[in-house]
Amino acid sequence: MKPSSSVARVATGTMLAMATSFVVVCATAFPSRAAPPVASKPDAQAVEVTPEMIGAGIVSSGAALPAIPPVTGSREKPVSSWGKPLPTQS
Repeated sequence: MKPSSSVARVATGTMLAMATSFVVVCATAFPSRAAPPVASKPDAQAVEVTPEMIGAGIVSSGAALPAIPPVTGSREKPVSSWGKPLPTQS
């Protein structure tokens, strides 16, 4: 290996490191100027709320809920299910 080739590698590496450092210093010293924000449409619009739109919100709003329906079956006399049998009692 020739001594001049190793010197060239060191010089190239040093120049590359200096160039990278220069780019980093310039990028942090001179921040880019961002474009001013573009005016957009207003975020909110008034809408008419229908009963279908309320959904589960009525439950969390503190409104009085309807009474729980009466129980129609028990483990001794179960009501027919819609596909799955009732779990057995252990």
